[in-house]
Amino acid sequence: MLDKYVRLIAYLRELRQNCKYSQQDVSLLLKKPQSFISKIENLNQFLNLNDFFLLSLVYKKAASEIISDIEVNNDK
Repeated sequence: MLDKYVRLIAYLRELRQNCKYSQQDVSLLLKKPQSFISKIENLNQFLNLNDFFLLSLVYKKAASEIISDIEVNNDK
């Protein structure tokens, strides 16, 4: 699995937790089953671009900023 993708998913999980959202909270906002969030966070399902943008809205962080943060962490 791509290292950057794994970092992205870990970062999204961290954002969710920082927002004090449970997987169930996010699933309700996205109108998807809780298992959808769980599978993504456990790397059992790939995150598509549309859902990535939706998660960035839910977590109130621009998608471009998320990508930038992933890139910056890669350089450390």
